[in-house]
Amino acid sequence: MDVVLSGDIGGVEVVVGGGTVDGEVQALVYWKNSLSDPYSLKSWRLSDAQSLCSNWTGIVCDNLNSVTNIDLNDQSLSGTLSSLDFSAFPSLSSLSLNINQLQGQIPPSIGNLSQLTHLDLNSNLFVGVIPAEIGHLLQLEYLDLYNNDIADAVPVELSKLLRLSYLDIGSNKFSSPDWSKFATLHSLTHLNFGYNNFNGEFPSFISSCRNLTYLNLSNNKFSGVIPESFYTSLPKLEFLDLSYNSFWGHISANIFKLSSLTKLHLSSNHINGSIPESIGSISSLKVVELFTNALTGRIPSSIGQLKNLNSLDLRWNGLNSMIPSELDNKFSGIIPQEIENMKALEKLDLSTNQLSGPIPPSIGKLGNLSVLNLFSNRLNGTIPSEIGDLTFLTDLVLYSNHLHGELPDSLVRLKNLSTFSVFSNKLSGKILAELGKLHNYLVGDIPQSIGNLQDLEYLDLSANNLSGGIPELLGNCYDLISLNLSHNALSGKIPSQLRDLEELRLLLDLSSNSFSGPIPQLDKLVSLLFLNLSHNHLTGMIPHSLSKMIGLQFLDISYNSLSSSVPSDKFFQRGLFIGNPDLCGIALGLTSCDHRSHKKHKDVLIAILVPVVSLLLIAACVVILLLCCPMKKQNNAHTGSTYMGNLESLIFKMEGRFRFEDVITATEDFKDTYCIGRGRFGSVYRASLSSGHTFAVKKLNISGSSNFLLTNRHGFEQEIKALTEIRHRNVVKLCGYCFTKGSMYLVYDYAERGSLGKVLYSEMSSVELEWDKIVAIVRGLAHAVAYLHHDRTPPIVHRDISINNVLLDYDFEPWLSDFGTAKLLSSDASNWTSIAGTYGYMAPELALTIKVTEKCDVYSYE
Repeated sequence: MDVVLSGDIGGVEVVVGGGTVDGEVQALVYWKNSLSDPYSLKSWRLSDAQSLCSNWTGIVCDNLNSVTNIDLNDQSLSGTLSSLDFSAFPSLSSLSLNINQLQGQIPPSIGNLSQLTHLDLNSNLFVGVIPAEIGHLLQLEYLDLYNNDIADAVPVELSKLLRLSYLDIGSNKFSSPDWSKFATLHSLTHLNFGYNNFNGEFPSFISSCRNLTYLNLSNNKFSGVIPESFYTSLPKLEFLDLSYNSFWGHISANIFKLSSLTKLHLSSNHINGSIPESIGSISSLKVVELFTNALTGRIPSSIGQLKNLNSLDLRWNGLNSMIPSELDNKFSGIIPQEIENMKALEKLDLSTNQLSGPIPPSIGKLGNLSVLNLFSNRLNGTIPSEIGDLTFLTDLVLYSNHLHGELPDSLVRLKNLSTFSVFSNKLSGKILAELGKLHNYLVGDIPQSIGNLQDLEYLDLSANNLSGGIPELLGNCYDLISLNLSHNALSGKIPSQLRDLEELRLLLDLSSNSFSGPIPQLDKLVSLLFLNLSHNHLTGMIPHSLSKMIGLQFLDISYNSLSSSVPSDKFFQRGLFIGNPDLCGIALGLTSCDHRSHKKHKDVLIAILVPVVSLLLIAACVVILLLCCPMKKQNNAHTGSTYMGNLESLIFKMEGRFRFEDVITATEDFKDTYCIGRGRFGSVYRASLSSGHTFAVKKLNISGSSNFLLTNRHGFEQEIKALTEIRHRNVVKLCGYCFTKGSMYLVYDYAERGSLGKVLYSEMSSVELEWDKIVAIVRGLAHAVAYLHHDRTPPIVHRDISINNVLLDYDFEPWLSDFGTAKLLSSDASNWTSIAGTYGYMAPELALTIKVTEKCDVYSYE
């Protein structure tokens, strides 16, 4: 091709000898020069126009040297299409510009490509609308505009593309047109409308697309019933995704007529009823996802016929779900025995339902299983030893059930296990005490072979009845990210080998056990965020090496028997140390060490003087009593027992439906087995009355506080009465109160999910506490604070708003609780007080001025 050109193209003057420049060359070079950085198109040179069809990147020509294909996939192109003269390409049949950074609108001139059969513009930055001129591309068979920013309704001109078989306009901002206009698209085999703003009912034209093999309508706002004609008209359909919409109604029994289906995604809708038995007839199925709907009933036994199934997900709560909590899957009954036939199964998730009965031992026959999630059900019995046959298992999550017995020794065979969570069950025995039997290379009472699970990343055995010590070879699980052994009956020393878990960057929680001895050196855990060793029997000094844990955001070693002083480093100012009687320092709740030294000298002096003075006082009292006995008998007629009698009469004035004796009976006179929490001033018990009501009972010991009884009686009674009058949906209800036998009892409504802190730091936080629930909790807590401050006379300042004093009921409704430090404000009082509250939530002005105002609560809330 001899070419000669003299002139200006794209602002560049060029001269090429030998003839005239082809219009296609001109159009391509001009467009190239309009791009921001056309480095990948460096072969597009006018000086090399003769090599257009042989050497130019992405260009393919026909026998007449006319461009038929332009394929510039993933070439980092940035610019627009407005400078590309489409009329210069009369033979172009394929244009692929996908995965670039092209922007602006799709120019209407694209309608000049009369021979175009393939148009791929996916994964760019196009905006605006699809031009109506696209309806001129009558030869078009493939149209892909996926992942752009195109808006407005889908143009009705698309209905003119009768040859169109592949249509993908997913991940844009399209809205719904009149779907009846698209009934002409009979040739469609692939249709993706996912991730748009479509609403209204199921698109009516889809049922007429009998050749359809792929359909994706997910992540839109479609609603209504899935029409029966859909199930009966698409025998070739292989992929179906209607998830994250608002479809409702039952799954039709005619679903078996989708006989070619391999993937079924109906999750996060409002679909109710049960799973039809006919689903077992779709033998080609590989994926079934029905999570987060309102499905009920039993899991059909016919599901065992799906021998090609790889994934079965029937949980009720999917990630990022915006479905209201009342629309939950609630499958009941047992896990069907027939599940053992699904040999191809790799993921089984039946969590957060109401399944009961044991975990079937036949589950061990699912040799390809990698994920087994059965948490938050009502499963009972033991963990079957056959689970050890699932050697590909990476996730074994069984928490919040009623499982009991010991951990099976076969767990040692799960070499690929990365997540093992069984918290909140009734498991007993020692931590994986049987795991050493397989290799039998250790002797002694505590086999250590938990260290064989060296891929383990998340281990949670908390809230069980496990005893014994922590195996030292747990330190061999070098990939551990989170370790939670709290709320058990573990004892012995904390092994120093835990310091070798250098990947432990999320949580180490050994609280609420019976560990003794010193705190080991944990300085290698430099990335750890949360360390909780509270409520044990640890002794000795706080190791200064803890300050090397530079990532630590939460440190709790309260309620132990630690002694000496808290190191003065700023690092330790973020910790909790209360409940260690022999500990001193500048930390919150501790006395200063200088004061303690002075107090020791003072105590010696008091020890000498007190006995002497006491003897003198006793002698004087005897003399006075002998002289004044008749008068005292008359004047003391209304003290002592009468006062206690008055206190005992203040029993549950707000709730007359039960008596204090009912609470005593329900807790067997406040046995430790009913204790659900302990604090500095008392304990909290769970009382399930015979009437079916469940309450949380806080027992406060005041027997030694004569000053309280004699001085503060009237004011305290008035404060209790004020709290009983609080009636707000986001403030925990004080149902009653009682003074008796040297203790005060406060009876509250019981919150099923416990504190917000417990939910935030549990493994369920990433599953159950989604953004919509978090917003609702924040809003509810704000309403509670506003009510106390502005709707009460006098207003009430809580003074200790923290995540541990916000309770959540079953539906995640927040209740502000624990008014132990609350103070009623009077308009004519200065309201000076002693420091009270939780470290990290206390307003700076309270610590500096010791003056209580509503701003203290606002600071804690924020």
